[in-house]
Amino acid sequence: MDPTTVVSECRSECVEQNLYKIVRVHLQDDFVMAGICRNTSVSSGALSTVIPFICNRHTGIWTLDTNVRV
Repeated sequence: MDPTTVVSECRSECVEQNLYKIVRVHLQDDFVMAGICRNTSVSSGALSTVIPFICNRHTGIWTLDTNVRV
């Protein structure tokens, strides 16, 4: 498999936005599912939160994964 075609149009910097880091990635059919880690250590409770995002490999558009596939 050619590694340049695995995620196609889905660019990690578009979902990370220089604020978050991708901590999980799953590839399925035409989609890239990723979990980004948000640091919440300044609040009480959990020190981090993983937020699920999904990207269509053909369009490259990241959206919140409301089906939580990650």
